[in-house]
Amino acid sequence: MTLRNILTKLRTYIQCLINIIHFCNVLKGAGMLSFRFDIKKIIQIVNYLLKINGGSINYTKLVKLLYIADKEFLRKWDYTITGDSYASLYRGPILSEVYDLLKGKNEDEIKQLYWDNLFYTAGYDLHLVQKNNNLPIDRLCDAEIETLVKVDTEFKDKDYSYLIEHTHDKNLFPEVKWEEAKDSSINLPVEDILIALGRTDVEIKNLKEEIELQNKESEFFSECCS
Repeated sequence: MTLRNILTKLRTYIQCLINIIHFCNVLKGAGMLSFRFDIKKIIQIVNYLLKINGGSINYTKLVKLLYIADKEFLRKWDYTITGDSYASLYRGPILSEVYDLLKGKNEDEIKQLYWDNLFYTAGYDLHLVQKNNNLPIDRLCDAEIETLVKVDTEFKDKDYSYLIEHTHDKNLFPEVKWEEAKDSSINLPVEDILIALGRTDVEIKNLKEEIELQNKESEFFSECCS
């Protein structure tokens, strides 16, 4: 191979590398739509649901109820109640942060400690440490509470296996890739949920820009007031 051929191949490799770096930067700039997760709010949400269920609930059922409530709230208000991210498992959709908290494996030790001070898992159920605690629900608006109550009431007499089958329904939850997940988990972007809800690409783009601005404002005020 001549020196010219070597230099030509080298330039080609360098250009490919530049294209890959550019593509990665584009992806990084695009990002996925995500809401702001508030540990204090999710604690209030779970605490509220446990209280209206006698102080305990099967944790698989809890996760499905939260996903259904989030999707319903997203349909009405272009926002979710929990602010969590999602994944598809073979047993249906999960809320990533909540799932890790339930398993005692959240990466943020402070979040996990806060959770463990209020809830504990026994068998397959999540329990309140103190049934008569005075934890408020001031981080939830009336519409969020209404949606949680509606979903809880709808599935009050259903067990976790029913909720798994329910979220496997491709007509109701086409965004959940439970068949592909098998023994692993697949990221479930909010964009996929919005598409399943009939939102257009333009509507999703506009919502993403709005949510990014809201998240930045929330982070700014949180830092200022902390």
